[in-house]
Amino acid sequence: MSRSNDLASGTSSKIEDSATSTALSGTISTAKTYLGDTFTVGGNLTVNDHLVLGKVINDSAGQTLSGAGYSITGTGTLTMGATLT
Repeated sequence: MSRSNDLASGTSSKIEDSATSTALSGTISTAKTYLGDTFTVGGNLTVNDHLVLGKVINDSAGQTLSGAGYSITGTGTLTMGATLT
């Protein structure tokens, strides 16, 4: 599922749900939320806005962020473990 909304302020947001691992790389320059259990950094990742790696429910299974040899940089915020309520 992918959903984008243009907000009244002129910014945009995006929510994506993945049943399997979500690969992250490149530049995040607008607020984004990805829902899932496993996330993989598959290249250098620059976060210049708010990136949320969350879950639909808190099932006590936790989340995994993996990847070797890449960097996560930027001026934004990375949040893990958020759940929809």
